[in-house]
Amino acid sequence: MTDLTATEPQAAAPGRAAPGQGVAITGLVKTFGSQPVLRGVDIDIPPGSVTAVLGSSGSGKTTLLRMLAGFEYPDAGTITIGGRLMNGPGRHVAPQDRQVGYVPQEGCLFPHLDVAANVGFGLPRAARRSRVPEMLLN
Repeated sequence: MTDLTATEPQAAAPGRAAPGQGVAITGLVKTFGSQPVLRGVDIDIPPGSVTAVLGSSGSGKTTLLRMLAGFEYPDAGTITIGGRLMNGPGRHVAPQDRQVGYVPQEGCLFPHLDVAANVGFGLPRAARRSRVPEMLLN
């Protein structure tokens, strides 16, 4: 397995919150049976930033994101979002209480529909014509 690790956290840029006020992951460990998947992952994501998780197949990307969303429990380490501890010793905040969105990579798209129809599928029929173009452009 490949370790997912980040570089040392940077000091906050002017106008940004100090490190730890966005998403802070410290010492995150996860194993499945005897197979280690994440080994001491440390990541500090400033608020308002865009971050990509890259790695080879089986390196723990999905496991990391599932733990961030609250779907998996880490074996060790902490996850803090917006200064609020989500996972840590004796603490697990339920997924619905984290305000984290998660779209799995095997999202249930309808292969017989085009992009616009897939995006608008869950909207009321009357709202589709105006909302879908707005959603696709933003």
